[in-house]
Amino acid sequence: MATRKQSNESFNVAFLQLHNLMGLMTKLEEWTYYHKAQVTYQQYLILIVVESNKPPVSESVIAQRLQRNLNSISMIVDRMQKTGLLDRKWSEADRRKTEVKLTRKGKSMLERALKVGAELRQQLGSGFTAEELEELTVLATKLRNRVFTALGQEVPSPEDDQAVSEQVIRVYKRME
Repeated sequence: MATRKQSNESFNVAFLQLHNLMGLMTKLEEWTYYHKAQVTYQQYLILIVVESNKPPVSESVIAQRLQRNLNSISMIVDRMQKTGLLDRKWSEADRRKTEVKLTRKGKSMLERALKVGAELRQQLGSGFTAEELEELTVLATKLRNRVFTALGQEVPSPEDDQAVSEQVIRVYKRME
């Protein structure tokens, strides 16, 4: 049986590996989407959130889904609107909110980025068995839930989690 000190050491090693992995994954995705799809990683994430949610999609929904501050999302959406990837208008129901939707150019950009993303996921996932991927999902979800708690945020219910995953996966499957 592991002692408390051994458990702490094990978590420290795991934490460092996860932190390093997070940085490497972000770096890989930033490079891949920018160089192969001509879209920044943050723009790609916004495109996929807008496409995977039932319209109208508010900037606050985008910020919530991406775990980002609303002002950061608003600045990126501004740039995306100027380049013709998104349309944004004030909500008729609540004038304090804006609603975002993809333009034809944004949909085309998303389709290109989805192809690139499918290739990347295939490349990275091909070295794992189905059982390993399931175990990875369980462990990642468990750690993510602990992070939500540490941030004082509500942990998504399994049903909400599944619904969000299914929305994004439906968009992913268009390219597989």
